[in-house]
Amino acid sequence: MRPLIPLLSALLISLPLLGTEDPVVHLNKLINDNATFHHGFELRDKTVCQIIISQDGPMEVAEYRKNGIEVAEYRNNGFHVTNDRYKQRIQFFNSKLMIQNLTLEDSGMYNISCWYPNAPKKKTSFNVTVYEPVQKPDIKRECQCENLDCNCTLRCLDPTNSSSTHWVILEDSKPVKNLNKSTIRTLLGDTSISTEYVCVLQNPADQKNASIGYWQLCSDSSHSCILCLYWWIWRVGLSMTLFIGFIFLILFIRKKAHNVFDMFKKLRGYLPFRRTTPISCQNEAKYIPGDVELKVLGN
Repeated sequence: MRPLIPLLSALLISLPLLGTEDPVVHLNKLINDNATFHHGFELRDKTVCQIIISQDGPMEVAEYRKNGIEVAEYRNNGFHVTNDRYKQRIQFFNSKLMIQNLTLEDSGMYNISCWYPNAPKKKTSFNVTVYEPVQKPDIKRECQCENLDCNCTLRCLDPTNSSSTHWVILEDSKPVKNLNKSTIRTLLGDTSISTEYVCVLQNPADQKNASIGYWQLCSDSSHSCILCLYWWIWRVGLSMTLFIGFIFLILFIRKKAHNVFDMFKKLRGYLPFRRTTPISCQNEAKYIPGDVELKVLGN
């Protein structure tokens, strides 16, 4: 059985290495950004490389989707751009490819194939998705006030309707909750001065946000403004009351502890094991060395 253990270990280690295709690299970029891909091919004297874009490219024709369109090639120690749309925008270096000033039409799967004479062809791919910049979100608020509280509805609006939306609730500038929806509701009484509602719009390449706080919610109506002032005074008064009460409690406990300590000191004198009787010096025999000597001589 023991000789089989090394064989099984070698088999398990070699299983992930059975595939020869490199995983596809995904690049998410904004318009006018640059996309750089490290292909890892060494460009020798007789190296031949071909760059083809396929799948989600600018030309929606069957031939394009099936075979792709050639973008450029490397041959005879020179790089030649064969697609006019990429003129002055694509560069091919030793081990990397760079596309500059990206446009939405540059999105797609780029396949790079390189080979040498009498050698198998090597291939690698990368996928580029180009996005428009995210616009700053617009927050719409609406508060309905009754009696001593207001129910506020917050909507995060995307001007382009092309980005994902979520809310982040902050307390003292620290995130405490994430809500993956565009509309949220909150009570004014549950909102503190340090609370901030942040609307976030994002796509895989960009992100923008806007926020609204306590006093902005208060300014929605005159009723809400009065309620905010009421809630603020109530919270401040409650905090001060709790603080003062805590100080008085400490002083009270300290005074009581001092009184108990004094009473315990008084009781110590009445406890039997603590009482002591004075020793009378009158009845106490005194030792005189001369007396002993006289008695011995007398005998």
